[in-house]
Amino acid sequence: MGEVAGLGADERGVVFGLWRAGSADGVALAGVGAERCRAALAALVALPDEARVAERDALAAELSNDIPAGLDRVHPGWIRRLLEDEPSAIVAAVAVGLPAEIGRVADEIVSARGDEARALPVGPAVAGLRRALFSALAPVPSSESGGPARARALCALSFAGLVEELERRGAATLGLALVGAPDAVVARAAAGVGAPLAGVVLASARSDSTAASRAEARALVADVARASARQDSRVVAREVGLRVVAREVAAEGGAALAAVAQRLPPALGDLLLASGAAP
Repeated sequence: MGEVAGLGADERGVVFGLWRAGSADGVALAGVGAERCRAALAALVALPDEARVAERDALAAELSNDIPAGLDRVHPGWIRRLLEDEPSAIVAAVAVGLPAEIGRVADEIVSARGDEARALPVGPAVAGLRRALFSALAPVPSSESGGPARARALCALSFAGLVEELERRGAATLGLALVGAPDAVVARAAAGVGAPLAGVVLASARSDSTAASRAEARALVADVARASARQDSRVVAREVGLRVVAREVAAEGGAALAAVAQRLPPALGDLLLASGAAP
């Protein structure tokens, strides 16, 4: 789906709906992603008939799936959150035929209750249950499925690698906020985040930067430090990193931000989503 490859799942749905409704100019669109959606609509309409039909059918098939694309790449904590309040028969049923990680989480939930995994017969009803349960999750973009560039790059990281990237981005912002500070202050901040982030803080504090970028970094670090329940430098660095990443990915749409959040443990993912919604 080359014409919509750079769109988030929510934007693909908007484009498909407008396209099917015959509103191909997208004039009613506004807000984040409006220009991306208009460009995709224009490109789709301009395709030769055969290619346009193929794109339409592929997009319709993707949007009608009973599970979101990349479900096997969602952090297990989010799967557990979705399933843990459901009856054991439903938990067992919706996991049948899904990736092994979803089955493992389902088995753990059912076993912890002391129940036997007696699944409902697989059929249209189970497909409907899957759609109802998993519709709360955003598709996770990949190099194969396409999707917004920033979200796709972050989702390509491992679960642990994404947390490390958040911390690295936060440490770099912390260092940027300390450009021009006394060496002792910079050294304390670097020591506070510990290895290997200390090197990131030091390198960033010595880097070339603009006055505007330094002012932005200082405002962000100060805001996080005020709001943080713990004055722990590593915690502050992680929370700063969450805000930095959230601001960047939020520009690609809500589904893009949700996809990145789903690659994190739910507690961190919730913070990322909250950071993206903050003014």
